[in-house]
Amino acid sequence: MPLLEALLAQFGIEKNRFHWGWISGAEAPRWAQLARDFTEQVRALGPSTGTASWQARRIDMATQAKLKLALYWAASCGGCEIAMVELREKLLVVDEVAEILFWPVAMDYKYKDVEAMPDRHIDVCLFNGAIRTSENEHLAHLMRRKSKVLVAFGSCACEGCIPGLANLYDRNSIFEYVYRESPSVDNPGNVVPKRVCRGGRGNPDSQVL
Repeated sequence: MPLLEALLAQFGIEKNRFHWGWISGAEAPRWAQLARDFTEQVRALGPSTGTASWQARRIDMATQAKLKLALYWAASCGGCEIAMVELREKLLVVDEVAEILFWPVAMDYKYKDVEAMPDRHIDVCLFNGAIRTSENEHLAHLMRRKSKVLVAFGSCACEGCIPGLANLYDRNSIFEYVYRESPSVDNPGNVVPKRVCRGGRGNPDSQVL
């Protein structure tokens, strides 16, 4: 909570314009009452005094060197990437103050582009998704090395969430359920992913995938 309050303060949002609490999905009347009470509280405060200062900071940011920004999507549903797109026209504000150096889901960047960057070249990386594959792990280490600040962006990056549940099982049991036992599966040939060898058998540089 102290971190969230500090972030809100940076955007000029006063502490008493924010409310945090636990309400379950079965407590609709309580939620409705809280929404009414908080709406009245904010209405009584009047217009936010932080807007002007934020606009001033935005102008200052636009005149400074652009922030170097990166985004990466590991094992997740992609909702965090959609959240970025949902900025809509505010993405133009991001473009004013930041240069996006790496965002594979939206732009044609390659891993080799990041690997060629000096360490700590990126100012901030928003890393969303859990670590489920060797590729995810490699990118997590790479983005940590190339970024001054790496943010665990979204609940999957922080807690593992649904992708992280797969860490409770081995590969064979996951494949067995996903490709053969799941009620929704349509796989009459019982086809499952196979280990393949890239580079050809006998090639010392080949990789088992």
